[in-house]
Amino acid sequence: MKKAVLTILLCGVLIIVLTGCGMRNKNKQDLDVNRIMIVFLESDVSSEEIEKIAKDIEKLNNIKDVQIKSKEEIKKEFMESNETFKEVLSELEDNPLSDEIIVEIKPDEDIKAIVDKIKEFKGVQTIKY
Repeated sequence: MKKAVLTILLCGVLIIVLTGCGMRNKNKQDLDVNRIMIVFLESDVSSEEIEKIAKDIEKLNNIKDVQIKSKEEIKKEFMESNETFKEVLSELEDNPLSDEIIVEIKPDEDIKAIVDKIKEFKGVQTIKY
């Protein structure tokens, strides 16, 4: 029973993460104004592969900044931001969150075209922009 409750709570946490709500408190308009996208990576991507993806993104035209955020950093931020997140995440053996790459795009550039290029990179799960 406890495992079922944790699974339900985890699904809720993941929905919050993937929709960009909760701690980030960013909506689509905020991301567009700031010219920022969040690249969520597949769970089995190694740290070396993450570095390579970030460097490949930096090589694209029109990229202003690229930052890697590990799933451990994200877990820590979630746990510090909310007692419910802290309780749920501390009960789990494995970290269910994804590593991320935060990408800032130069002004007046076509975000959709850049997203389409990054989606093709091996290890990219989804992109929020």
